[in-house]
Amino acid sequence: MAAIRVPIHTRRLWAWRCQKTASAGRRATTTPCSVQMQHAPGSLTIRRVNRFSSCTMAAGECGMRRAQLHHFSTNTSPSVPPPGMDPAREYGVDAMSLTPAQIAADPSPLASEVSDREGHVFLVRPLRNTDATALGVFFDSLADASRRVYGPHPLNCEHAQVLCEQIDYATSLRFIALGPASETPEQVAGYMILELGVRPGDAGRYREVDHPLDDTITATFAPVVADRWQENGLGSAMFPVVTDAARRVGRQQIILMGGVRDDNPRARHFYEKFGFERIRGFFSGGVDNHDMILHL
Repeated sequence: MAAIRVPIHTRRLWAWRCQKTASAGRRATTTPCSVQMQHAPGSLTIRRVNRFSSCTMAAGECGMRRAQLHHFSTNTSPSVPPPGMDPAREYGVDAMSLTPAQIAADPSPLASEVSDREGHVFLVRPLRNTDATALGVFFDSLADASRRVYGPHPLNCEHAQVLCEQIDYATSLRFIALGPASETPEQVAGYMILELGVRPGDAGRYREVDHPLDDTITATFAPVVADRWQENGLGSAMFPVVTDAARRVGRQQIILMGGVRDDNPRARHFYEKFGFERIRGFFSGGVDNHDMILHL
């Protein structure tokens, strides 16, 4: 049985209801809390957890084929879906959108806790202007092998400072993974770029094969994970947080920044696992590369 924990805002409550729910009990909360959802064939359990108590909020005994997300609140303030979850894809409901201004005011709806294959917990969240030192340490610690396959920008503390000084959620979302929570909760272990749009070089290659890209619905992706965590599935844990964010800012497809190198089979397997499709091959930087696209 898998458990998913998501933050909830004050006086707001998310309830999950099956299509054929026998009975469910709900009550509102007036304290910041979290939700743990346990999902197994034939049952759905949601548990409210806060600093004072833990109680079952809703339970349905049903044939679990599809769930719908229902929100009710004790006030009328705007609400946001649980960070790190993808209701549109997994539960058949529309994900709520976010504007750059909303993200700038409060990036927390795009944050989520994730776990690697060994159970280490990391916090994945958008980059902040206070992250320059931690991001610089991360960049400087990367081995040459990691640097060789990463090309979007320099990987050093000086550029980390530039990135944190020039954060603009209207043009790009940069995510970092902090942790593990039990060891080094402020240490950057992973970094992923989601540019909202298409770079000219990438757009040109797609046009050459009659596959033009709409800049308004396309995002461009590039990742780098700390050497220590590259074999632990941290990248796989981070990526759904990024794709969820892409949908919520109106993106319908993701391409790879500069493609993926042919001599990087681990990266190619990663993209294929998540559903990326190969569009074309091209030669650049002395190696063969592949352009790939993911339809959201």
